[in-house]
Amino acid sequence: MAVGKNKRKPRKGAKKKIVDPFSRKDWYHIKAPAIFKNTEVGRTPVNQTQGKVLASDNLKGRVFRVSLADLNKDEDRAYRVIHLIGEDVQGNQLLTNFHSMSFTTERVKSLIKKWQTLIEARAEVKTTDGYVVRMFAIGFTKRRPLQMKVTSYAQTSQAKRIRKKMVDIMTREASSCDLRQLFLKFVPETIGKMIENETQGIYPLKDVYIRKAKILRRPKFDAFKLQELHTATKATEEQGTPVVAAAPSVDATPVVGAETAADKGGKGKAADAKGKGGKGGKSATTKKAPQSRSSRAGLQFPVGRVHRFLKQRVANKQRVGATAAVYTAAIIEYLCAEVLELAGNASKDLKVKRINPRHLQLAIRGDEELDMLVKATISGGGVLPHIHKSLISKTAPNPKKGKAPQEQ
Repeated sequence: MAVGKNKRKPRKGAKKKIVDPFSRKDWYHIKAPAIFKNTEVGRTPVNQTQGKVLASDNLKGRVFRVSLADLNKDEDRAYRVIHLIGEDVQGNQLLTNFHSMSFTTERVKSLIKKWQTLIEARAEVKTTDGYVVRMFAIGFTKRRPLQMKVTSYAQTSQAKRIRKKMVDIMTREASSCDLRQLFLKFVPETIGKMIENETQGIYPLKDVYIRKAKILRRPKFDAFKLQELHTATKATEEQGTPVVAAAPSVDATPVVGAETAADKGGKGKAADAKGKGGKGGKSATTKKAPQSRSSRAGLQFPVGRVHRFLKQRVANKQRVGATAAVYTAAIIEYLCAEVLELAGNASKDLKVKRINPRHLQLAIRGDEELDMLVKATISGGGVLPHIHKSLISKTAPNPKKGKAPQEQ
């Protein structure tokens, strides 16, 4: 059979039609539980429902990692990561539940230091609503008051007693509450503070945290409980409402020696006028916005990062001055600007809108000072047409061309 005659078979040279994969996807809003201040986590794409394959089935079971700083709008808690799992779909919203909690790697590494003992413990606890949670606690020994010794190492027997105390406290606190209340205890470090207080008699501890918690087993899915988790309001957590004091009656006679509200207000204004500086002191001023070292130096390159790299490269822990990073960043910025300007001119001469390694090669080798400074080989830059003078042969002039023909 000749190629191309069969209509059912595509030709060999025919190309497939390119279709954007996101044209057949829908976007769903990710909703976090209502115990957090910010419940809008983000959006997630999923393939549209086709036949028996439902979009909701693909969404259920997805795990999202969200920083606690984004959920509670508190940058001090950025080291704690909350894992949320999708459990139900309502309209274009994906309702999530707690999946696990963990620390960032940088936070754990920053806690580990020398001359102290690291103590870890773990416990598997079942909450009142049927969740089996495995929790990991971490703590470090610290120096006692008025201690002269540099190190603060705990004995093996002390570490065992502290570890047993950690397990008992985690079991007691987690088994007496549900999953929502347990995650509420993770945010203000309630369990870590209890461990730190109750182990003072064995050995003083510091930096005690529940660094990780993951759910091993879940009860049967209950849509009503999930809806309660997402509709819980802060009104249930309020302890009371402020009571407004009753206004004094008009006919009340003033008491001798008592100060009126106007007198207090006048004194308050006079005190405010003096300010915090005492006699003739300056009034309280607003805090200035933080300014980076690069902006103070008038540079675009990061001065702080350059300073950090310089300190890492210095041997024997020598001191690196703050101005050294400023000068280094300024020199690097000047060289980059010079090379980019020459490379841009080279690209304009070649009528090209994008700078490639060839233009950098032409810019650096075309400038005498940059050529002396940069001796490296530029990948993809090519070579320059250059012939050394010693390789060029010097041809002698033809004597016949210079003389007139002789007459015979």
